[in-house]
Amino acid sequence: GSCSTRAGCSRQSSCASQCSRCDVCVTTMYTQVSSKLKHDNTGLTSASMDAFDSHFSSVCTQLYSAVLCSQVAAIVQASPGMRLALRPAGLCAALAQCTTSDASCTIKSPSQILANDTSQATSRPVDFCTTDGTTNSTVVGTKSLTFTGSQCISAANCSSLASEVCDMSTAGHVATAYLCSATGRDSAITTGTCINICDSPEVLALTTQSSVVGCSSNSDCASPTECLDGSGIEGCAIVACDHTTGTVTSSSCVNVCQVPPATPRTLGA
Repeated sequence: GSCSTRAGCSRQSSCASQCSRCDVCVTTMYTQVSSKLKHDNTGLTSASMDAFDSHFSSVCTQLYSAVLCSQVAAIVQASPGMRLALRPAGLCAALAQCTTSDASCTIKSPSQILANDTSQATSRPVDFCTTDGTTNSTVVGTKSLTFTGSQCISAANCSSLASEVCDMSTAGHVATAYLCSATGRDSAITTGTCINICDSPEVLALTTQSSVVGCSSNSDCASPTECLDGSGIEGCAIVACDHTTGTVTSSSCVNVCQVPPATPRTLGA
């Protein structure tokens, strides 16, 4: 490997550098575990999920303690789609056979070893997120979030309009994305939806609370209301939001649509 030697003894009583220990583990986990699992774009198939525990345990306990193997199996079970099972270097990180500092190590691509592809025998850097544990193969899941449509994590992901915000509070607008981290495990990222600020829960609460409608003439009002002086209405304010600028304004109730007071009837003599 390309890293300095740190003695690491395995149960086979052979000592090797940390890079070599990681190399052996990645090759073993790929050839005997990861490469044998069926999967799709989201993770393991249901059949592979059901078979994983017994298969992983039979391989793992030949090399490491049963307690450690059981702990790692539980971590895999908890990962989204059990995708960790498809990342051999990620499995080895969980087994404490590889560390994030081993990303500077170079190891033989186990997928090429399994395929007897001697023409591609060049060592490659460790990658905790890929299908064979090296930079030579495909990332399982994703390492970075690609925003599609109105997806966002902040207003910076929305349009350049000042009126757009990232809503991360309304049901139906929030989702969870998973990114493969430096250790090969998935970290959860909460995403929201870009909406007009006038449609945000905070602003809607203000505008809906303001039930009065400002007016300049009776034509602005719906029957049976009329445009009347509202200056005498206690605590009255007209709250409005401009969908173009995203500006929220509050004005006094000079003229508002109101039901006119009943005209007193004159009683006959």
